[in-house]
Amino acid sequence: MRHMAYLADRVEIRYRPAKQTARYTGLQTCGSVWHCPICAAKISEHRRDELAQLNEKHLAAGGSTWMTTFTIKHKKYNDLADLLKRFLEARRKMKMGRAGQALRRDFQIVGTVSVLEVTWSKENGWHPHVHELVFSSDPNFDPEKYDQVARAAWREAAKGQGLKMNGHGFQIDRTFGAVADYIAKYGHEPLSDNPWGVESEITKGHIKRGRMERHLTPFAILDAIADGCDELIPRWQEYAQVFKGRKQLNYSPGLKAMYQVEETEDEEIAALADKELDEELTLVEPTPGQWETIVEKNVRGNLLELARVGRVGELVEGLAEIGVEVEPLLQSGWRVSTPGGDATLLSVKNESTRGRWRCSVLLDQGENGRRWRAFDLVEIVVIGGLSPGLAKAS
Repeated sequence: MRHMAYLADRVEIRYRPAKQTARYTGLQTCGSVWHCPICAAKISEHRRDELAQLNEKHLAAGGSTWMTTFTIKHKKYNDLADLLKRFLEARRKMKMGRAGQALRRDFQIVGTVSVLEVTWSKENGWHPHVHELVFSSDPNFDPEKYDQVARAAWREAAKGQGLKMNGHGFQIDRTFGAVADYIAKYGHEPLSDNPWGVESEITKGHIKRGRMERHLTPFAILDAIADGCDELIPRWQEYAQVFKGRKQLNYSPGLKAMYQVEETEDEEIAALADKELDEELTLVEPTPGQWETIVEKNVRGNLLELARVGRVGELVEGLAEIGVEVEPLLQSGWRVSTPGGDATLLSVKNESTRGRWRCSVLLDQGENGRRWRAFDLVEIVVIGGLSPGLAKAS
């Protein structure tokens, strides 16, 4: 999100009123779920929806879904590359061995989805772990029996790789895609319109924060480095090298096909435009030269913060402060909020002699019958695209 994409002739700052979000278009993406916070957010959101769809279909078919967690004992002096290699080999041995085959047969497991995560703490070093969703066709699945068998199998597999597990080394919870897993892990419900369900627990580990900031996710480490904590730079470099090229989310063979879930690579997701947007409006279009200035001044995030609340005037003024003069791309018929109330935008004009942009609007309810008013652009907040009446007429 720094350089323009191949064949792109412009950068757009787009606003989504329904969700109060903003994004850039026309820029390059790397598609790294491990190293890039921007791509990771986009990829994990797609994977969350993908997994939620699969889970809903499985439950509708009469199956049950269970969430398991695999961890091991670790020390602060453990080398991440060696620890992860042995951890993943233990996982492979457990799944491919007799115990793994027996689990699939005895508990009618039709497939699994696992996600690899890692955190770091100053006291205990690197902590690799795996969350795995277990999809069983048995509506009377016995979790206690599964816990007993799987726990013993995981203990033996870990032991074979010189690893140990404590009482928390294996855990199983039932979930139907609600907030149960999040509540169980963090002790409170998320303050969000999108509840943290099993699909979020599985796909959004990169944005979770450790308890009381003691256990840091990789992006929390990166955030601390950005705040000046240079002592964590070697930890980030170690993580980046070890996880490069690995898959974060792994579906067992045939599971996606069973529920007709489309196969999409991370890089493809990162490059795709957002789908099924409620409504998306282009606010400004910086030229290639102006975009270079925006990157140089390091204000990409600041501009999105201005754009995501629909304050086009502040966005235009913010760009002007760094020497980037742009024209607001507001269109006649857009819905706006003004000091006089909600209104329909009629026109936008640059009054260069006064050094400001002025908007003419038609208020929904004017004072004393006066509905036409004019306001400075900085007083206007975009709240939607074409009003239903205008859209129908056009």
